[in-house]
Amino acid sequence: RAHGRSPAPRQSLGRRCRTTSRGLRRCRWRRGNIPRHRGRSELARRQRGILPSERGEIAYLGVCTGCHAYAGRLIGPSVEEIQALYANRPEALVQYINAPTPRRTDYPEMPAQNYLDAETQLAVANYILQVGN
Repeated sequence: RAHGRSPAPRQSLGRRCRTTSRGLRRCRWRRGNIPRHRGRSELARRQRGILPSERGEIAYLGVCTGCHAYAGRLIGPSVEEIQALYANRPEALVQYINAPTPRRTDYPEMPAQNYLDAETQLAVANYILQVGN
């Protein structure tokens, strides 16, 4: 009881609504059928996995774009500069992603992205080296 008021009376849905054989609720006060809750939301049922061909792009957009723009300078070097440094060497870029060492004094040190699994790191490196080409 808040401030001396009695709680609102609860309404019983059992007398007003019934469940049909298809798992829908039928209500006298609402027209049509109302989907019945079955544990998982519709969104959870429709979620899909990440395709291997999308893995590098999704990881790049989710992790790398906060510091690395394609052409301009943000916090780190642009993707174009990275492509010039690591052209056709994705394994070298993966090593740098795991344990970055300072290479330029005009950029801050990159934090290690070693929380990403090896497959994702290689996918990101391949995506960075081929994007825009």
